[in-house]
Amino acid sequence: MEAKYWIKQEKALFPETEWNLPEQKMGKIEVVGGSKGAFSNEIRIAEYIARELRFSDVEMCFPESVRANLPNLPNAIFGEATSNGSFSSFPKMKADYILFLGELTKNAETKKTLDNKIKDETTLFLLTRDAVDIVNPESYLDKENATVVASLVQVQKIFREVYYPKVITLSQPILPIVEAIHKFTLSYKITLVTFYEGLILVARDGKVVSTAISKTGYSPLSLWSGQLAAKIAMFQYFNPGKMLEATSFAVIWEEK
Repeated sequence: MEAKYWIKQEKALFPETEWNLPEQKMGKIEVVGGSKGAFSNEIRIAEYIARELRFSDVEMCFPESVRANLPNLPNAIFGEATSNGSFSSFPKMKADYILFLGELTKNAETKKTLDNKIKDETTLFLLTRDAVDIVNPESYLDKENATVVASLVQVQKIFREVYYPKVITLSQPILPIVEAIHKFTLSYKITLVTFYEGLILVARDGKVVSTAISKTGYSPLSLWSGQLAAKIAMFQYFNPGKMLEATSFAVIWEEK
């Protein structure tokens, strides 16, 4: 008997979330990340958002150490940098959505800077790639405005860091994994996106929507490029109060 909280997206569910996308571009997204020598993905995803998605204003936030290696970008802002070239502080950001894309360095100062930023953040935001590894989960787990796009290994780490009493392993069948994230998102307020056994899993408020990756335009590698994270940001922003529906539809949506 299948769990009632597990919804299988065989074809695009929640099409009304696409109807809510505006005809004219609007809204501002902030793409955050990078460190000295590592910033190309932030630029690539910002260009993708500006070209394909409905945000009218796309700004990039880098640490100061990156500035010398960039062309003159009118949509770039800079925070102070640590000695190894990552963030030691953030400039003021006035955005409708913040996308933390990673390419950071693991050091105590950057970790503290990110923890403090996210702990106080009231804007919708998403963490993915190595940003998930750096930030303390306790900074975001009880925030309804937080989304985490993470590998199952990263989800394991989150569970351990908060001493969650449910163990997940990479050798388990899919049902115990779905059950674990179902219970986890009953305990915590975030929207969680992960991948296991060919299924993209979206969990929120105890409900889990699964989509076979074969029904999307992604591969197990391209899933983490940042494009899915950007699509999720767009659908969430234009569908306030429908985080599960917007995120699930974003998984299966493709640009026309």
